[in-house]
Amino acid sequence: MKIEDEIFSLTTPHSDIQFGISWGLAVKMIQQFGTILSPPFIQIQGLAETVDGKLLMMDFAMSRNDLWVMDLSHGDNKFYAEMSKNDFGRIAYVLDTYLNS
Repeated sequence: MKIEDEIFSLTTPHSDIQFGISWGLAVKMIQQFGTILSPPFIQIQGLAETVDGKLLMMDFAMSRNDLWVMDLSHGDNKFYAEMSKNDFGRIAYVLDTYLNS
């Protein structure tokens, strides 16, 4: 995962998501991560916004084995995975680095 030239890219063996990212969108995304990374681990309303003419959605749920499930989609491209707090911390770090650059 990286942010270069105002493009957010998340590439895995099973999915490839890219979309234009603005400072405001990065703030909204990091707020989502911040809420689930800090006690009392409340779940907030998912993110839904039109980006590059396609619907960007980001939502979280707690799985049965106490891991967070992240559901990220942009148009037809989807990413769905169970993630630990460390995984979310890495994504939040990339967003924070972008915001502070």
